[in-house]
Amino acid sequence: MKKSLIALAVLGAFAGAASAQSSVTLFGIADVNFQSVKGDGAGTVNRIGNSGHTTARWGIRGEEDLGGGMKAGFWLEGGFNPDDGTGAAPASTNNQAGPVAALFGRRATVSLMGGFGEVRLGRDLTPDFLGVASADPFTVAGSAQSLSYTCTGLGGCVTNVRASNSVTYFLPSNLGGLYGSAMYAFGENASTAANKNDGRHTSARLGFAGAGLDASVFYGSTEYLAGDFKRQGLAGSYTFGAFKPMAYWAKTKLGTAERKDWGLGVVATFGPHVLRAQYNNYDVANTTNDGSLLGVGYVYNMSRRTALYATYGRVDNDGTGIGFATAGGRAPATLGGSSTGIDIGIRHAF
Repeated sequence: MKKSLIALAVLGAFAGAASAQSSVTLFGIADVNFQSVKGDGAGTVNRIGNSGHTTARWGIRGEEDLGGGMKAGFWLEGGFNPDDGTGAAPASTNNQAGPVAALFGRRATVSLMGGFGEVRLGRDLTPDFLGVASADPFTVAGSAQSLSYTCTGLGGCVTNVRASNSVTYFLPSNLGGLYGSAMYAFGENASTAANKNDGRHTSARLGFAGAGLDASVFYGSTEYLAGDFKRQGLAGSYTFGAFKPMAYWAKTKLGTAERKDWGLGVVATFGPHVLRAQYNNYDVANTTNDGSLLGVGYVYNMSRRTALYATYGRVDNDGTGIGFATAGGRAPATLGGSSTGIDIGIRHAF
């Protein structure tokens, strides 16, 4: 009897050690809202929408302890629309072959981590997008989010948010506040093709975070026969007490078209209450199609996972422009018109 109990105890100890060394987690965000969007001359649409506070997603991630300070990990994440249960929009491909169905279009990576940092392979956010997004108080979600990650006014583009077929290196986290990453993504075209370099992406970000300050510089470039996509800029924030002001500047090019953006924002946190606001300016070179964004919002955190929120965003077009509109909203039909969006909803993380 004693031997049996000892054996069971030993097996239990080994099982506990194994579970400590490996982990798999199912996670996600469900975000549903009432949304009212309007474009001058284009009417108003009232609807049940989603992703007004945080983009809805679900995923599976895990790590394995390899010993000696090294870990292997994976991250599979896809988007979905909780207001109607459908999947997210198809993912874009680096070589502009057109959107493709993607179960894990937000992120699909395998990593090796250790004292040297992290090497990550697969589909992931680009370092230059992360630089722009770091100065958005609305975390690139909802009607008040920044439009600086888009190619509005320049034409259609890809790799402005994510790149597939990529290899990314992240600096280790013990460098006294210094952080950074560099990505190389393959276009995967035949060497004999005229557009053999289409979709070949390189980007990097370098920053410092410490004593309330978080500032970075970033650059990204994707090669295309029809005209390269490039983005560069700098962003920063400073946290003191309840307040976190932030600012950024970015220049985006697609072929010969160019747009320069700048923005100011702030997040103020008072217990469960969070106030957010930002102003962006978008200047498309050699055109009168410029735009600006004003966004304000309030969040009440009911718990660590659940929040109620209300957001208002307004985009104004200058001159003869009609190209700028709130994210997911209605573009104006009137020259120089405005686009507005209101989101009132609930977000739950699991």
